[in-house]
Amino acid sequence: MLDPTLFSAYLVALFVIIITPGPDTLFVSAQSLQHGRFAGFVASLGIALGVTVHAALAGLGISALLIQLPYAFDVLRVVGAAYLLYLAWDTWRAKPQELAPGEDHRARAHPPLKRIFRRGFITNVTNPKLLGFFIAFLPQFISPDGAAYWIQVEILIGLFLVCGTLYLWGVALIVGSVGHRLRQSPTLSRIQRGTTAAILAGVAVWLFVDEPGGRA
Repeated sequence: MLDPTLFSAYLVALFVIIITPGPDTLFVSAQSLQHGRFAGFVASLGIALGVTVHAALAGLGISALLIQLPYAFDVLRVVGAAYLLYLAWDTWRAKPQELAPGEDHRARAHPPLKRIFRRGFITNVTNPKLLGFFIAFLPQFISPDGAAYWIQVEILIGLFLVCGTLYLWGVALIVGSVGHRLRQSPTLSRIQRGTTAAILAGVAVWLFVDEPGGRA
């Protein structure tokens, strides 16, 4: 069904791409740091849906069309960066969420899961570099002598989604645990809030100034 050599090369490339920190990793880290690991899990699912949309656009040829329209590319980049800057400002002005020693973080009020999911989806789907990612990346590992083109594409994209989501869940688990400890101290909680806002603002700048071929 898949060429063994190409598939092996794809797995290696996939591993390198997934473990290389990018905007998605930083966004999940920010959500996990501020709201806990479960928020990071939900944000990861929103990101996965965004990746699915990009993959569908690439499969339909819409991504290739948008890439040929530089103004559309720039508009999408500005919208994505502006949304992240809004999230950074919203995080910075939010009230601290300190925890008393031994208090369960689940007893605290958190943003609705729908909102966190939506944030993950929007930040991913408005990342313009992903428009060309599947167009440039996946065809290199499609074998003309293998199964039907769409079957190979579905398998490769499925692996990308599963492996990427599992990696982001790992990030959420680790960073969320650190955030829980930080919220037990008023001083550290303020530092945590500022760090989260800085991460979101940094991702916004990254998306805005990075070249289209940069890390997705």
